[in-house]
Amino acid sequence: VDAADEAAAVTLLLHPVWSVVLAARGREALHGCVVERDRRAVAISGPSGFGKTTAGLALLDRGWRLVTDDLIVFDDGGAVVPGPPFVRLPPDRAGGRPGGLDPGGKIRFAPPTAPSPTPLAAMVVMIERADPGLRRLAGIEAVDALLTQVYNPILTHPGQTKRRLDLALDVVRRTPIYAAPPRSLTGDGLAHLVEEAMA
Repeated sequence: VDAADEAAAVTLLLHPVWSVVLAARGREALHGCVVERDRRAVAISGPSGFGKTTAGLALLDRGWRLVTDDLIVFDDGGAVVPGPPFVRLPPDRAGGRPGGLDPGGKIRFAPPTAPSPTPLAAMVVMIERADPGLRRLAGIEAVDALLTQVYNPILTHPGQTKRRLDLALDVVRRTPIYAAPPRSLTGDGLAHLVEEAMA
């Protein structure tokens, strides 16, 4: 990072530094995109390039609101805390959405956002060798899927391993967890998933 360019430094370091500050305060974060409608949120998680943000955009285009993109943080009640009010998109994937280029060369698209922490109705983890379609995960399989999605895999503070396990266990207890192949999620499928999870 060229420290002489403050805007570039903030853009590139905001979430990594935020994750370390959270860890110093006893909180862990997951990696993903969270959108909501009618106080029902869905989180989409997976490695970079697997289609998290694309799936989130499909719901935003249907009138959903952004809760957070990239860094998922939970409050004491298990609801997702709103993150920065924008999604960063490569110019070739912006699809004509408005927004200026940031110092990292991505477009900052500012969709409608959720004003307060939102409970998760469902979470989908995109896994390289997942079975076709959506499959509900349970028990240790669900916990393991979440542990692969911690935001910063580097341990920087004492007790993080236990906190990460506790976070994964808590999310699995509260929320249905699903697996899906990369780049397989559609807006309609995700909307149906949330309706099914809330039934």
